[in-house]
Amino acid sequence: MDEFSFIEKYLSPLTFGKSEALSLKDDAAIIRQKTGYDLIITKDAIAEGTHFFAKDAPYDIAKKLLRVNISDLASKGAQPYCCFLGLILPKNITEKWLKDFTSGLRDDLQEFGCFLAGGDTSVHDGGLVLTLTALGYVPTGKAILRSDAKAGDLVFVTGTIGDSYLGLQLLQAKYSALSGPSKEFAINRYYIPQPRLSVGKLLGEVATSCADVSDGLLADLGNICKASKVGAEILLENVPLSAAAQETANLDSNFKINAITGGDDYELIFTVSAAMQNEIEAIAEKTGIRITKIGKILEGTGVKLLGINGEEIVTKMDGYKHNL
Repeated sequence: MDEFSFIEKYLSPLTFGKSEALSLKDDAAIIRQKTGYDLIITKDAIAEGTHFFAKDAPYDIAKKLLRVNISDLASKGAQPYCCFLGLILPKNITEKWLKDFTSGLRDDLQEFGCFLAGGDTSVHDGGLVLTLTALGYVPTGKAILRSDAKAGDLVFVTGTIGDSYLGLQLLQAKYSALSGPSKEFAINRYYIPQPRLSVGKLLGEVATSCADVSDGLLADLGNICKASKVGAEILLENVPLSAAAQETANLDSNFKINAITGGDDYELIFTVSAAMQNEIEAIAEKTGIRITKIGKILEGTGVKLLGINGEEIVTKMDGYKHNL
């Protein structure tokens, strides 16, 4: 199948008839601005052997590709609008793979109210590399930045931490003693992130900073601290774990430390003034998403991890880093 046949048969339907995409038959798209809104743009890439395995289902790979970008929009308080897809495919790619991939992409585009507006496709001798640029809108001046956290603010995180890390460990044949339901839950969390759009949308009026937890909780809170020129401390015991992660922590005393540095959680870590704590409880109740207070912002620099008795815990690393 040549590129143009692939676009016409599998990608053009993902525009859902939106005129801005020009049916994917032009060199670019025309994105109309919305009065009273700022346009938020983010881009992520995932590569075979780093973010997924070659044997992984293309349906799931498509979902992960879109969702890691949607998570970035959520961290800014934005709602998705459209996206641009970049495919660098191995020469042995099959039409069935392409069909299953676009099926997963279609389902998630519909779930998140988004459409495909353009992109590019090429073939090479290497492995699979996928990129996606996502665009979203947020009311003018309401985007949540990393740079406005202040000493005295409280630190919160959505959902639970370490599930995707656990899923990856299970796929690498570790923690075989875990129960079947725990294994299934964690592996699903690795394959299919859950971007917290509903929380992000409501944080625009209350959060002083926000980031999505992609490289690891410690690393991403550290990014907030660097941008805001502050420090932070978090309590290890307060970091929320799922039942599967807690079962693992009961088997491995080092698991919780690894969980907060493992990354790929795609939860939101954010700060609010102490006076707004009741607002966060209301957001958790309204969205049905668990939100946990894990620490506070301090004067100074860096992130301190504290144990149950207040002792500082030193970790070998704070998160995942790409070595260039």
